[in-house]
Amino acid sequence: MSDSPRLVLVAGGSLGDALPMVGLAKRLLAAGVDVLLAAESSVELLARTERVPFASLGEIPRLDDDKPVRVRPGERTGMFLTQTRRWVIDPVARTAARLGELVRDGDVIVAHPIQLAAPLVARSRGLPWLTVSPATWLFPNDERMPLYLPRPSLGRTVNRLAWRRFGRRLDQHFLRDLARVADGLGVAAPTSVLELTASPRRTLLLTSPLFLDSRRLAPHVTATGLEACDTVRLWRGGRALDAFLDAGDPPVVFRAPPMPVPASLREVAAATCDRLGVRGVYLDIWATETGQDGSLFVERYAPLSVLATRCVAGVHYGGLGTSAMFAAAGRPAVILPAMMDQFESAGVFASLGAAVRLDWHRLTPARLAAAVTRALALTDRARALGDRLSDERGLIAAAAELAAATRLLGRVRSG
Repeated sequence: MSDSPRLVLVAGGSLGDALPMVGLAKRLLAAGVDVLLAAESSVELLARTERVPFASLGEIPRLDDDKPVRVRPGERTGMFLTQTRRWVIDPVARTAARLGELVRDGDVIVAHPIQLAAPLVARSRGLPWLTVSPATWLFPNDERMPLYLPRPSLGRTVNRLAWRRFGRRLDQHFLRDLARVADGLGVAAPTSVLELTASPRRTLLLTSPLFLDSRRLAPHVTATGLEACDTVRLWRGGRALDAFLDAGDPPVVFRAPPMPVPASLREVAAATCDRLGVRGVYLDIWATETGQDGSLFVERYAPLSVLATRCVAGVHYGGLGTSAMFAAAGRPAVILPAMMDQFESAGVFASLGAAVRLDWHRLTPARLAAAVTRALALTDRARALGDRLSDERGLIAAAAELAAATRLLGRVRSG
């Protein structure tokens, strides 16, 4: 593989974004492509476990530094801009410097949309740049509103105006920062932030075409299909949870966001189970104690590829990977969106008849119990969606296309 072009896969985002990138790297290696996965340091254990060559881009701000996610509508825009500053913009200069150390002549850079340093480094080194994204939320189109707005669509004209305003706000807040990084790399400043989120050459969406919700894609953009990714290999527990699952009817699975949440969330989950007369599994990475607590079994982590197939429904925040895992398992869900792409996830799965939406700021035991009841009525439709998704092999399709593109670009450059 040393004589072939190397593909530098630049991951970004949450675990739901990183897992598909690790899976894609594995399939590229199997296809004979020389791959280096560059990501923030928390991904290293997962990459090493999967035997994927890895280079750290440093640490992003810790999610537990953020406030709880009970966000009211008037706070959404401000929270989105604050998070974009901390998680996307502030690391750009450091990431650009690190990528500059990693890439070499002949490399092909394939980057997640929030890794804005990647296209700048590609320009400075004269390297090809492609985009791979597990989600569609940063891609403007007339069929959807921008990602942090609660309404999925207000008609094409209003949607188009909202995206233009969204782009202007990003530029007003962040374009000057990106221009300074570009100047340090000796390349022209970008004309917009969104210019750096998607390659005009080729963009692959590692998601199901079913999730596009009537979205029209540009000719150079393809949805490759869904392929569930999870961290089963890293899981080292499960006996007590297995015993709980075996001891009664399938539970409702509650998954707390990977950041601090109001203390009442666990109480709401327990009260909901008591109202419905069901058992529950409550997943919370910040739980101080685990085990059975009344109708709930509390666990810090369990792979949804295992757990989702053993539940009757899920209650979660609409994260990318979590939404995909419940859909792939054919289980209905109640989605509690609060920020960013969570609104899009809630809208997409509700439109497919596989989820009920309940915003975080409206969360009470009575409302959640009613939402779970409505979700359970969608079981047949959710199961049918899972059956359709089972035929998709998105990572295999994406790896085949990237392998072909990498070799073609390598021949073009060497010629």
